[in-house]
Amino acid sequence: MAFSSSNKPRCATCGKNIGTFTCRGCSQDFCLSHAQEHRQLLGKKMDEDVILMHDQLQQCLNQQVKQPSLHPLMKEINEWEKQSIEKIQLVAQNTRQKFLDIISKHTNNAKIALISIKEQLSRARDEDDFFEADINEWKEKLEKLKTDLNTPKAITIKLDDNMNSFIPKISISEGPMIIETFEKILGDIDIQDKGRLITHGSSKGYALVR
Repeated sequence: MAFSSSNKPRCATCGKNIGTFTCRGCSQDFCLSHAQEHRQLLGKKMDEDVILMHDQLQQCLNQQVKQPSLHPLMKEINEWEKQSIEKIQLVAQNTRQKFLDIISKHTNNAKIALISIKEQLSRARDEDDFFEADINEWKEKLEKLKTDLNTPKAITIKLDDNMNSFIPKISISEGPMIIETFEKILGDIDIQDKGRLITHGSSKGYALVR
């Protein structure tokens, strides 16, 4: 039984009903000339879409093998490191500045206490008015002052060791500094600066302070 021309498959390119080749990939019919053209287009698509992509991927793989440090994820790690260091440096700088402010007041208070002790020593030495108990007391005061200068109890550095934090946060706090004060006096003595500084009056009489 013969097919009428209207029932014959048409070429998907030119539309003529002389199609004799069917593409098994796209299921379209083509005439002889356009079947060859279709294969050429498929070859071009293969070269441009698949082979080119393969070559680019191979080049990327070779680069990662030779220089893994250029991997995009490595760049993320480097950026994380940079930001973390900047945050740590900022906290450290702020903590250092706070420490300098605190230690400045601390050393100033220690200076006042040392001046008071020096005046006592000078007066006692000039007047040859001291005994074993006085020497031991001055030594004890100086030892306390030395200890407080090196490891001040009024200044505390704390590391916040939070289990959820990778690096403990550092902080510094200031407490009241224990300054030696003078309350008991005998003779021409003037107590200043809230009991932390003493001066002998104009008279040359005997004076005692504790």
